[in-house]
Amino acid sequence: DVTVTDISGYGEVADDAIASATASLEKSYATYDEYAASVIETAQTERTQNAVWQAVIDNCEQLAVNEELQEEYISTYLYYFSSMSQYYGVDMETFLYYYYGFDTVDAFKEALAPSAEQYAFQAMVVLGIADMENITVTEDDIIDDYNTELQNTYAGDEAAMTAAGNTKDAFMYDRILEQVESLIYETIQVQ
Repeated sequence: DVTVTDISGYGEVADDAIASATASLEKSYATYDEYAASVIETAQTERTQNAVWQAVIDNCEQLAVNEELQEEYISTYLYYFSSMSQYYGVDMETFLYYYYGFDTVDAFKEALAPSAEQYAFQAMVVLGIADMENITVTEDDIIDDYNTELQNTYAGDEAAMTAAGNTKDAFMYDRILEQVESLIYETIQVQ
Protein backbone atom coordinates (compact mmCIF):
# COMPACT_ATOMS: atom_id res chain seq x y z
CA ASP A 1 0.00 0.00 0.00
CA VAL A 2 1.15 3.52 -0.80
CA THR A 3 -0.14 6.55 1.04
CA VAL A 4 0.54 10.06 -0.30
CA THR A 5 0.87 12.47 2.57
CA ASP A 6 2.22 15.57 0.87
CA ILE A 7 2.70 16.99 -2.63
CA SER A 8 4.91 20.01 -2.75
CA GLY A 9 6.40 22.15 -5.46
CA TYR A 10 3.66 21.50 -8.01
CA GLY A 11 0.97 23.94 -6.89
CA GLU A 12 2.17 26.95 -8.86
CA VAL A 13 3.03 24.92 -11.91
CA ALA A 14 -0.33 23.15 -11.84
CA ASP A 15 -2.22 26.41 -11.29
CA ASP A 16 -0.34 28.09 -14.14
CA ALA A 17 -0.94 25.10 -16.40
CA ILE A 18 -4.64 25.06 -15.58
CA ALA A 19 -4.93 28.84 -16.09
CA SER A 20 -3.06 28.57 -19.39
CA ALA A 21 -5.20 25.64 -20.55
CA THR A 22 -8.38 27.47 -19.53
CA ALA A 23 -7.34 30.62 -21.40
CA SER A 24 -6.46 28.51 -24.41
CA LEU A 25 -9.82 26.74 -24.29
CA GLU A 26 -11.67 30.05 -23.95
CA LYS A 27 -9.74 31.42 -26.92
CA SER A 28 -10.36 28.20 -28.85
CA TYR A 29 -14.06 28.35 -28.03
CA ALA A 30 -14.30 32.00 -29.09
CA THR A 31 -12.44 31.18 -32.31
CA TYR A 32 -14.68 28.16 -32.90
CA ASP A 33 -17.78 30.23 -32.18
CA GLU A 34 -16.69 32.83 -34.76
CA TYR A 35 -15.87 30.07 -37.25
CA ALA A 36 -19.23 28.35 -36.70
CA ALA A 37 -21.09 31.65 -37.16
CA SER A 38 -19.13 32.26 -40.37
CA VAL A 39 -19.95 28.78 -41.70
CA ILE A 40 -23.63 29.23 -40.93
CA GLU A 41 -23.68 32.67 -42.59
CA THR A 42 -21.88 31.32 -45.66
CA ALA A 43 -24.30 28.39 -45.91
CA GLN A 44 -27.30 30.74 -45.65
CA THR A 45 -25.83 33.02 -48.32
CA GLU A 46 -25.16 30.06 -50.61
CA ARG A 47 -28.70 28.70 -50.11
CA THR A 48 -30.13 32.12 -50.94
CA GLN A 49 -27.91 32.49 -54.01
CA ASN A 50 -28.82 28.96 -55.17
CA ALA A 51 -32.50 29.76 -54.73
CA VAL A 52 -32.10 32.98 -56.72
CA TRP A 53 -30.31 31.16 -59.54
CA GLN A 54 -32.90 28.40 -59.52
CA ALA A 55 -35.65 31.02 -59.85
CA VAL A 56 -33.81 32.62 -62.78
CA ILE A 57 -33.28 29.24 -64.46
CA ASP A 58 -36.87 28.15 -63.82
CA ASN A 59 -38.13 31.30 -65.54
CA CYS A 60 -36.10 30.75 -68.69
CA GLU A 61 -37.35 28.74 -71.60
CA GLN A 62 -34.96 26.15 -72.93
CA LEU A 63 -35.18 26.32 -76.69
CA ALA A 64 -32.28 24.12 -77.74
CA VAL A 65 -29.43 22.24 -76.18
CA ASN A 66 -25.97 23.55 -76.94
CA GLU A 67 -24.11 20.35 -77.78
CA GLU A 68 -20.70 22.05 -77.84
CA LEU A 69 -21.12 23.16 -74.21
CA GLN A 70 -22.32 19.70 -73.25
CA GLU A 71 -19.25 18.11 -74.82
CA GLU A 72 -17.00 20.62 -73.05
CA TYR A 73 -18.55 19.65 -69.72
CA ILE A 74 -18.11 15.93 -70.37
CA SER A 75 -14.55 16.41 -71.67
CA THR A 76 -13.57 18.26 -68.51
CA TYR A 77 -14.82 15.36 -66.38
CA LEU A 78 -13.11 12.81 -68.61
CA TYR A 79 -9.82 14.68 -68.27
CA TYR A 80 -10.19 14.81 -64.49
CA PHE A 81 -10.96 11.10 -64.18
CA SER A 82 -8.21 10.23 -66.65
CA SER A 83 -5.75 12.10 -64.42
CA MET A 84 -7.10 10.33 -61.34
CA SER A 85 -6.82 6.92 -62.98
CA GLN A 86 -3.21 7.65 -63.97
CA TYR A 87 -2.48 8.72 -60.41
CA TYR A 88 -3.78 5.36 -59.16
CA GLY A 89 -1.96 3.50 -61.93
CA VAL A 90 -4.97 2.02 -63.68
CA ASP A 91 -6.74 2.69 -66.95
CA MET A 92 -9.80 4.92 -66.86
CA GLU A 93 -12.34 2.13 -67.39
CA THR A 94 -10.93 0.22 -64.42
CA PHE A 95 -10.97 3.38 -62.30
CA LEU A 96 -14.54 4.24 -63.25
CA TYR A 97 -15.65 0.67 -62.57
CA TYR A 98 -14.05 0.22 -59.16
CA TYR A 99 -14.66 3.71 -57.81
CA TYR A 100 -17.96 4.63 -59.44
CA GLY A 101 -19.49 1.41 -60.76
CA PHE A 102 -19.47 2.27 -64.48
CA ASP A 103 -18.71 -0.63 -66.82
CA THR A 104 -17.41 1.59 -69.63
CA VAL A 105 -16.38 5.14 -70.33
CA ASP A 106 -19.44 5.42 -72.58
CA ALA A 107 -21.70 4.43 -69.66
CA PHE A 108 -20.04 7.17 -67.60
CA LYS A 109 -20.56 9.72 -70.38
CA GLU A 110 -24.19 8.65 -70.65
CA ALA A 111 -24.66 9.16 -66.90
CA LEU A 112 -23.14 12.65 -67.21
CA ALA A 113 -25.50 13.65 -70.04
CA PRO A 114 -28.27 15.16 -67.86
CA SER A 115 -25.74 17.21 -65.86
CA ALA A 116 -24.06 18.29 -69.09
CA GLU A 117 -27.38 19.39 -70.51
CA GLN A 118 -28.16 21.39 -67.34
CA TYR A 119 -24.68 22.97 -67.43
CA ALA A 120 -25.14 23.96 -71.07
CA PHE A 121 -28.55 25.45 -70.36
CA GLN A 122 -27.25 27.46 -67.39
CA ALA A 123 -24.31 28.69 -69.44
CA MET A 124 -26.69 29.85 -72.17
CA VAL A 125 -28.79 31.68 -69.56
CA VAL A 126 -25.68 33.42 -68.21
CA LEU A 127 -24.53 34.40 -71.68
CA GLY A 128 -28.04 35.56 -72.58
CA ILE A 129 -28.23 37.79 -69.49
CA ALA A 130 -24.76 39.13 -70.25
CA ASP A 131 -25.87 39.99 -73.78
CA MET A 132 -29.08 41.68 -72.61
CA GLU A 133 -27.22 43.71 -69.97
CA ASN A 134 -24.23 44.52 -72.22
CA ILE A 135 -21.81 42.74 -69.88
CA THR A 136 -18.45 42.30 -71.53
CA VAL A 137 -14.94 41.23 -70.60
CA THR A 138 -11.74 42.65 -72.02
CA GLU A 139 -9.23 40.50 -73.83
CA ASP A 140 -6.57 41.77 -71.40
CA ASP A 141 -8.52 40.43 -68.40
CA ILE A 142 -8.84 37.04 -70.04
CA ILE A 143 -5.16 36.91 -71.02
CA ASP A 144 -4.08 37.93 -67.49
CA ASP A 145 -6.25 35.24 -65.87
CA TYR A 146 -5.19 32.65 -68.41
CA ASN A 147 -1.46 33.34 -68.06
CA THR A 148 -1.64 33.37 -64.25
CA GLU A 149 -3.36 29.98 -64.22
CA LEU A 150 -0.99 28.62 -66.86
CA GLN A 151 2.08 29.50 -64.81
CA ASN A 152 0.76 28.85 -61.30
CA THR A 153 -1.12 25.60 -61.88
CA TYR A 154 0.28 24.06 -65.05
CA ALA A 155 3.92 25.26 -64.96
CA GLY A 156 3.53 26.64 -68.47
CA ASP A 157 2.14 23.40 -69.97
CA GLU A 158 -0.54 24.87 -72.23
CA ALA A 159 -1.60 21.47 -73.60
CA ALA A 160 -2.35 20.14 -70.09
CA MET A 161 -4.24 23.31 -69.23
CA THR A 162 -6.35 23.11 -72.37
CA ALA A 163 -7.00 19.39 -71.83
CA ALA A 164 -8.29 20.25 -68.35
CA GLY A 165 -10.87 22.57 -69.92
CA ASN A 166 -9.08 25.77 -68.97
CA THR A 167 -9.32 27.59 -72.27
CA LYS A 168 -9.46 31.32 -72.89
CA ASP A 169 -13.18 30.88 -73.54
CA ALA A 170 -13.56 29.29 -70.11
CA PHE A 171 -11.83 32.27 -68.50
CA MET A 172 -14.07 34.63 -70.44
CA TYR A 173 -17.12 32.72 -69.24
CA ASP A 174 -15.92 32.80 -65.61
CA ARG A 175 -15.45 36.58 -65.75
CA ILE A 176 -18.87 37.07 -67.36
CA LEU A 177 -20.45 34.73 -64.81
CA GLU A 178 -19.00 36.79 -61.94
CA GLN A 179 -20.52 39.96 -63.37
CA VAL A 180 -23.89 38.33 -64.08
CA GLU A 181 -24.01 36.87 -60.56
CA SER A 182 -23.21 40.26 -59.08
CA LEU A 183 -25.97 41.87 -61.14
CA ILE A 184 -28.50 39.21 -60.16
CA TYR A 185 -27.68 39.24 -56.44
CA GLU A 186 -27.88 43.03 -56.36
CA THR A 187 -31.08 43.19 -58.42
CA ILE A 188 -33.25 40.37 -57.09
CA GLN A 189 -34.70 40.88 -53.65
CA VAL A 190 -35.17 37.73 -51.58
CA GLN A 191 -38.13 37.77 -49.21
